[in-house]
Amino acid sequence: MNRATTLSPDKVDAHLSVVNRGAQSVKCRTPLVREFFGRTMEDLEACRTDLRLSHVDKEEMNLLLMTFTRLLGQEALFLDRLIARNVISPYTSLEFCSDPQYARKIPRGVTVKTGTKDNPIRFAVFSSWVAPASWLHFILQLIVMNRNKVDTSFLLSTISEETKVGLTNSKQWRYDMAANYVIPLFAPFIRFSDFGNLHSEEIESAPWEFQGRVFDGEKARKLNSGEDASFKFFERNPKRYITMFYIVGSDHQRCESRYDSYGKIRDNIRARRFGFDPQYHKAVIVFVGRPGFYEKVEKIAVPEDLRKVLSIQFLPAPINIAVASRLIREAFLGQHPHQMVMAPHAALNYILDHPHVLAALKQAGQIGS
Repeated sequence: MNRATTLSPDKVDAHLSVVNRGAQSVKCRTPLVREFFGRTMEDLEACRTDLRLSHVDKEEMNLLLMTFTRLLGQEALFLDRLIARNVISPYTSLEFCSDPQYARKIPRGVTVKTGTKDNPIRFAVFSSWVAPASWLHFILQLIVMNRNKVDTSFLLSTISEETKVGLTNSKQWRYDMAANYVIPLFAPFIRFSDFGNLHSEEIESAPWEFQGRVFDGEKARKLNSGEDASFKFFERNPKRYITMFYIVGSDHQRCESRYDSYGKIRDNIRARRFGFDPQYHKAVIVFVGRPGFYEKVEKIAVPEDLRKVLSIQFLPAPINIAVASRLIREAFLGQHPHQMVMAPHAALNYILDHPHVLAALKQAGQIGS
C-alpha cells in the first residue's frame, strides 16, 4: 500500500477517531444526501467492527477506511450543494434496464427530469464485472457527477464471461450482490443497469480499424464490451436529449498501442450503432488516473467531424493506491487480506454468507483473472 508515512496502531486509531468525528460533522442540508451519506458511513463502520475481519492488519485496514471516509464526506458535500440548488436531478425518465426487477419506483411528488436540448439528462456509466465492486468504483462516479453536474450514474455490470477465467456462470450472484445489496447504499444517485447482460445470440460483430488497417470477417470485433453495452442507453432512449459520461481507467487511455475504449466509442458513434442519434445524443469519455496499472497514457485527439458529439476528459486519481476487484479477490486468498475492505461491507457480508460465491472468488483470485 503506497503511503508517505507508517503509523502505529494506536496512532491509526486516533486518526480514525478524528476522521469519524469529521464524518459526523458533515452536515448535509438535503434529506436525500444526508440519508445516502449515513448509509455509507454505517457500512464503513461495519467493516471496522466485523469480528470476521479480526485477522486483518488493523493499521492497513483503518488507513483504507479513513481514506474512503474522507472522500465520501468530500463528495457528499459537493452533491448536497448541487441538490439544494436544483442543479441536478437524480430522478429522470431515462430507461436504464431490460429486466424490470432492476427498475426502481420513483417516489410520488418528486420532479422527474425528461431532458431538453438546452438541459439534457446527463448520466454517468461505470462498467465493471462487480466481482466484487469496490468503494472506489462508487467514489469515482460521485466525483464525475459532481465535477460535471451529472444527474445520475449507473453501475453497468457486464457478462461476457468467457473473458474471466474462474468466474463463469457467475452472473446470478454478481447481479444479486450488486443490485440488491450494494447499490441501495448509493440510491438514488447511483443505480444498477443490466444492459451489460448481452446474450450470445444478440451479440453482433462489426469491422474495426486500427493503425490504418481494417479488420473484418473472422477478425471482426464482437460488440460485447462495456463500451458497447453503454450504448444501450442510447438505443433505449431514442429522441431524448441525453449526454453520457463513460468512466474508465487511464490504463485504457490508448489509441496508438491498442484498440481500446476511445476507438470503440468513436466507431460506435460513426456507425450510428445502437440507435445513437447525433441530433439528440452525446458522449464524453472520462479517463481517470489508475495508480499501479498501465502508466503510459496516450494523447487522444477527437476528429473534427465528431467534436460536437464526442469529447474527452482526464481526471487525476483521487488516491495514490492501486484499487481493483482483482486485489479484493486475492485478499480472500490471504494476499494482503486488509484489501477486503476495498469492497463495501454489504458486498463482504454477501460473499462471506454465500460459500459458493467465496469459492468462486478464491478460484478467480488464484488464477489471477
